Amino acid sequence: GMHMAHHLAPDQFREGEWDLYVGKLVANEAAAASAAGSKPAWVPEACSAGYAQLVTAFPGMASECQFESGQVWSPWLLGAEAEREMPSAAAGRLSPFQALLVVQAFRPDRLQSAMSTFVCSVLGMKSVAPEPFSLKSLQEGEMRPDEPVLFIASPGADPSQELSDFAERTVGRNRYHEVAMGQGQGAVAVELLRSCARSGDWLCLKNLHLVVSWLPTLEKEIYTLTPNPEFRLFLTSEPHNKFPASLL
Repeated sequence: GMHMAHHLAPDQFREGEWDLYVGKLVANEAAAASAAGSKPAWVPEACSAGYAQLVTAFPGMASECQFESGQVWSPWLLGAEAEREMPSAAAGRLSPFQALLVVQAFRPDRLQSAMSTFVCSVLGMKSVAPEPFSLKSLQEGEMRPDEPVLFIASPGADPSQELSDFAERTVGRNRYHEVAMGQGQGAVAVELLRSCARSGDWLCLKNLHLVVSWLPTLEKEIYTLTPNPEFRLFLTSEPHNKFPASLL
């Protein structure tokens, strides 16, 4: 989200700010050490490096925003939603991204929220959270007997359990079949594919990234089927650069 905001709204970032945010802008060691040594009392020890980087990179910010004043900043430091409640002495002087840099330096625990707020504001979005995935809405709106549904899994995250639970609730355990693909499973999968297509059962072929060389056979089988209207075919795979585009 932040990278997209940086790309689409470059005017929101003044020189050096993005580099400081991503850690590319490293302050002069002597200057940073001096700044850290003279940090105001309200700045926690754990934040001294962040403070030093910020005020060394943007010295004007410290005086403009009264960083020296614990009266201004101590209450903010303890705020539950610091990213939303900048001190009035600083609020009008900081750009939205500069405010985020302040949160990054002094309240890193609120940085994730600050990033979401910033991205939503800059890109005009209500939320950066993806719409929750729903197998039920997929079944009601998009599933067809002649088109497989492909789930791209990340390593270690297997969607097949959720699918199995959903299938059990929808068509019953005895009408849902799975094949964990691997060496020698191609013939089993083809036989089950034909059988389920005739009967209208559901079938899930798992881990197709392990059998990429067999996938043209699967494609051919899918396109020669005349499936029962109730038939559904699900495929799971981790990303693979040789995965056939026609199955995506």
